[in-house]
Amino acid sequence: MSPDVTVHHLLSHTSGIADYFEEDEDLPGYREDYGDIWDRIPNYRVRDYAALLPLFADLPPVCPPGTTYHYSNAGYVLLGILLSHVSGMPFAEAVTTRVLGPAGMADSGYPAFDEVHPDVATGYLPPLAPGLPWRTNIYSVHPVGGGDGGAVVTAADVDRFLRAVQQGGVWRGVSPADLLTPRVRAGGRWSVGYGVEVRDDGVFGKDGGDPGVFSVSLRRPEDGTTLVVLANVDEEAVPGLPDLTRAFVGAVLGR
Repeated sequence: MSPDVTVHHLLSHTSGIADYFEEDEDLPGYREDYGDIWDRIPNYRVRDYAALLPLFADLPPVCPPGTTYHYSNAGYVLLGILLSHVSGMPFAEAVTTRVLGPAGMADSGYPAFDEVHPDVATGYLPPLAPGLPWRTNIYSVHPVGGGDGGAVVTAADVDRFLRAVQQGGVWRGVSPADLLTPRVRAGGRWSVGYGVEVRDDGVFGKDGGDPGVFSVSLRRPEDGTTLVVLANVDEEAVPGLPDLTRAFVGAVLGR
């Protein structure tokens, strides 16, 4: 990694660091199937996110730091490792005590897939061929969440989190302006803040997904309208899911 990369670059997806799962079809490292990354390292070993470093540490950068927006999960993996280092706590403990707790997110956290907890949904993948059974996503994602995602949440807790982001109720010393100030254009009507995306009209939030998981969360600060969609399937399983969600977002929050 270039010594010129800063925390700002990592937070705003402008570090230029090559991703361990490249989603841009125009870049050499593009992968269509997220599950392919586990050909190099068994997913069950990724309980400390430092285990992901060999997947991208030696890849050439996609651009110099600070020059352009390039979404990078790898950058947030590094942020998670950095957080653990500076806080002196495991990543999940640091986020739970300094973010989830203060935001009132009592039903959210980072349980491992092989731990038994009540009310935790299983992610599902479509059959490999017609007539075969549906599958769970247990072999498709790493078993414990980290800097680039993987928290287990409820819709109500996501609403609490977005409200806390707007009101300054997460992480002592971090203001709403720190998170919600647009840092770089991401395309269309959207810019990147720190950890969230901000629309030109002030609506902010984050969407994302993994195999067997799909989520959208948005909040309109002017009236507090919040939209949260959580699904334990992805767009491969339900091909119309993104279009349906966009229509829903347009109906509730405007396009």
